[in-house]
Amino acid sequence: MPSKIQAISPLVDRLVRLIEGSQCVPGEEFDVELALREALENAVVHGNQQDPDTKVHVAAAASPARKYQSS
Repeated sequence: MPSKIQAISPLVDRLVRLIEGSQCVPGEEFDVELALREALENAVVHGNQQDPDTKVHVAAAASPARKYQSS
């Protein structure tokens, strides 16, 4: 994504929809969304000084949550 503050919300919204659909962190979606927003803002503002010609690269993967039983 370009290093522009305006690019953060559309990307985070898209990622959150994927996260919700995958059920990979049930009940924790808000926390993940907040962490994504903060990380991307830090990359844009502090890492790339909001230079729109510099890109922020994001790689993400999600899979359904697994319930583990303790023995």
